[in-house]
Formats: sequence, structure tokens, C-alpha cells
Amino acid sequence: MKDFICSEINLKICETDDNYQRMLFKEALRTGFYELQASRDKYRELTLTEGMNKDLVIQFIEVQAVLLSPICPHVAEHVWQLLGKVSSTKTVTLLMCDILLCFVNVSKTLSHTTAVLKQYLVLLHGGKVPCTLG
Repeated sequence: MKDFICSEINLKICETDDNYQRMLFKEALRTGFYELQASRDKYRELTLTEGMNKDLVIQFIEVQAVLLSPICPHVAEHVWQLLGKVSSTKTVTLLMCDILLCFVNVSKTLSHTTAVLKQYLVLLHGGKVPCTLG
């Protein structure tokens, strides 16, 4: 379940950043608030028996505060301070974008490497797809 919510958070960060870059503020609100809230709700439903991970919930709140800071900066800053953060959400936004770009580049590299390895395994098995690649 942890991987699910982490990947959803990362996806919504990418989509919201893209919407801000294109100055689509209504879409940024949709992806950064409404769809992220829906992902949180789905995570909550999936973890009814074991409960939600406290660290992931805190991370979710932090990410959402940063994503919403261009649209409603006062609320985002207030939430940020309630979390006990000393820095501003503006500083974190820039850092988050840099980290996200690095993550996206690593993800693309891993996808390419996986595809090349699959092609190699097919060639290694005489053009037949091994059972493990199914």
C-alpha cells in the first residue's frame, strides 16, 4: 500500500507541476487538490484493517501544502507552520521540483534499461519470450 500512495503522490506532483508550467491553474487545482484527495481517500479505504501510515499522511499533507501554495499561499503557509516547519513553502517548492526532475530522469533510465534487458533475454532464448517475462 505504501508504494501505491507514494506513486500517486509523485504522479500528482508531476501533473500539477506541468499544469502550473502551462499556467493552467484550474487544472493544477484539480490535480494538486481534488485528485490528490481522491488518492488519499483510496489509500484510506485500502488500509482500513492496518491503518494509515503516519509518516505517509504527514508527507501527503506537506506535498499538498506545497502544491497549493501558488493558488492559496496563506492557507499553505499556515498548514506548513502547523506541521512545525520553519522554512517557507516557496523554498520547498523549488527544491521539490529539482528532486522530481531527478526522479523522472532516473525513472526513464530504468524503463529504458528494463526494455533493453527484456530484448536481450528474448534474443538469448532464441527469439522466444521466457516464462518469467510472460
